[in-house]
Amino acid sequence: MQQVAKIKSTYAIRIYALLQQYRSTGIRVIDVEDLRDYLGLLDKYRSFKQLKQSVLNRSIDELNKKTNLVINVETLKKGRTIYALKFMFHAKKPKIIKKKNSTKPKTPIEYAALHPKKTRGKTTAEVIEMMKNKT
Repeated sequence: MQQVAKIKSTYAIRIYALLQQYRSTGIRVIDVEDLRDYLGLLDKYRSFKQLKQSVLNRSIDELNKKTNLVINVETLKKGRTIYALKFMFHAKKPKIIKKKNSTKPKTPIEYAALHPKKTRGKTTAEVIEMMKNKT
């Protein structure tokens, strides 16, 4: 549900719903006319070129940017005529956020590297004392 809330295009939302029905396989083949009917475009974008530029490319770009899916589309042809679309999709890999190394400095040199302003002009003995007071 969070995925759909981010999407603004109604065509993109419908395509997302279409693909979610096949999320276990990751492949959806649909006839171009069936897709036009599903999207409510029977009277619009009669040429496939218009449909692709105005609806498909924009919707796929939006879905790739705003959802957890990576979607690719392949056209299926009979001769020179495109009769169907093959949607191939999979979930994006979650980004792993690496935490900074939170280990405490073990030597006065490491402590000085982490706290240059505090340790400027201090002797090694003074830095060691500062380390003891921090722990």
